[in-house]
Amino acid sequence: MGDSTLKPQDVFMKLVLIEWLDSHAGRGWQDFEDIQKASEPLYCRSVGWIATEGKDCIVLVPHLAGERNGDIAIQGSGDITIPNGAVINITTLERGPDDNFARLARKTVNDSAGILHALEDEETR
Repeated sequence: MGDSTLKPQDVFMKLVLIEWLDSHAGRGWQDFEDIQKASEPLYCRSVGWIATEGKDCIVLVPHLAGERNGDIAIQGSGDITIPNGAVINITTLERGPDDNFARLARKTVNDSAGILHALEDEETR
């Protein structure tokens, strides 16, 4: 659990849905034709708070604890590091008027062709 001194007031993290591409492997011996047909990356979606956004990767944490427990350090669990080159879309989520999380904005970082898109506000759709 570590000796972190990070307190709730020190943390501002965005809750996001990240769509990304991952590699995958076949199982056992297969006809070469079947292997060639599987030549596309695996589409993945992950939801969590962005702990770190670096030049090479994003670290996403789906589970947080301690933010309402007084003066204790915030803890995270289930973190995943996603390379920036694998990210297709990042959708920022925000608590809506009914206290549920709703899509706020969708940012298309790149698609499989590497095309960059601008930030879109969900309200204008």
